[in-house]
Amino acid sequence: MQILAQSKELYRAINTDLAIMIESKAKKDGVKQFIFPSSAIIYGQSSPANTSCEITENTLPSPSNFYGDSKVQAEIGLRSLAGGDF
Repeated sequence: MQILAQSKELYRAINTDLAIMIESKAKKDGVKQFIFPSSAIIYGQSSPANTSCEITENTLPSPSNFYGDSKVQAEIGLRSLAGGDF
């Protein structure tokens, strides 16, 4: 159980907190655009074999692991910094 908690904290520190810190610094330094590489895993593991799964702007995130959740949390935090000329 200790390892799982540490893994979750590590994913959060790197994929969420660090991304938000970098974007905040970029915005403060006058960068006009920030591109964040997220992951399709925010929508779940996968679709069944021989089927397709369409992801649109209306598809709601449904992460199935710590990594996916850390990416979703980063997207939420990064959106709060968007606006104006950034």
